[in-house]
Amino acid sequence: AQALSYACVFGIPEAIFPGVWLVVSVGHTNLYQCNSPIDWSFLGGTSDDAAGEAFDKVGVMLGVPFPGGPHLSKLAQDGDPTAIPFPRPMLDDTSRLDLSFSGLKTAVRYRLAGVGKQDWNSHHLSETEKANIAASFEQAVIDCIVGKSLLAVKRTELPRLCVGGGVAANRKLRKQLSDACSLHHIELHIADPKLCTDNAVMGALAWERYQVGDFDSLDLDAQPGLLRHRPNRLTVISRSHDRLGTYGRLGQGAGVPVVRDVHS
Repeated sequence: AQALSYACVFGIPEAIFPGVWLVVSVGHTNLYQCNSPIDWSFLGGTSDDAAGEAFDKVGVMLGVPFPGGPHLSKLAQDGDPTAIPFPRPMLDDTSRLDLSFSGLKTAVRYRLAGVGKQDWNSHHLSETEKANIAASFEQAVIDCIVGKSLLAVKRTELPRLCVGGGVAANRKLRKQLSDACSLHHIELHIADPKLCTDNAVMGALAWERYQVGDFDSLDLDAQPGLLRHRPNRLTVISRSHDRLGTYGRLGQGAGVPVVRDVHS
C-alpha cells in the first residue's frame, strides 16, 4: 500500500510530508497519516471490498472486459451519474474514517436482478441503461472516497493530501479530488497515471528505509492476504479467487476468505 502511494514523491521537488495519504486500488482503499516516507499511521479504510475490487465485480455484472475499472469508467462517460440514487455507505458517519463498498456493489446487483433474486446474468439492458448504472455507481464510489479523504485532512489538520494506487488513475476521481481540495485550500498530489499501477518507483521506498538503517531481521516472513484494521486488533484475510473474482461466505474452501484475528 505504501509503495503505491510513494509514486506521489516522484518528480515533485518540494517536501510532501507530513500529510494524509490515500491508497486506492483493487486491494486497498485506506487512509494514512504520513509523517515521513517510512512513518505511517493508519486512519481508516474499507471494511470489506476495496474500491477497485468493487469496480471489477460490477464490471462483471455489466459484462465489460476484465479488469473492470477502466472499462466501467469508459462506459460511464455515456451515462447519467444522477440516474440511480445508489447508496453512499458510511459517508454521513463523520465519527470514523472507514469506508464500505460491499453494500454498494449489492445495490447494483439488486438493480439488475431484483431484491432476493439470484440470477443477474439473465438481465437485458439497453446500452443507455448500462451506461447510467455504470455512471451512477462510479459517482457513488467517488463521493465516498472524496468525502472521507476531506474528513481525514480536517481531522488531522495536515496541509496536504497525496493519492496513489490503480483507481487514482480514474479521471473523474482525479477531477473531483482536485475540485474539492481547491475549494478547501488543501494541497493535492496525485500520482501520475503511468505510476498508479505497479511500477519500478515503488521499489524506491526501500531506499528510504536503507538511508535511516531501518532493516528487518532475517527471520522476516510474508503475511499473505489483506490486512484489515480494527480497534485493538488486526484481521488478516487470506483469499482465493473463483473464476469471476468474487468470494463466498466466510469459511474454508475455494473462492472464500479465511479470516484470522491477530490481537494486539
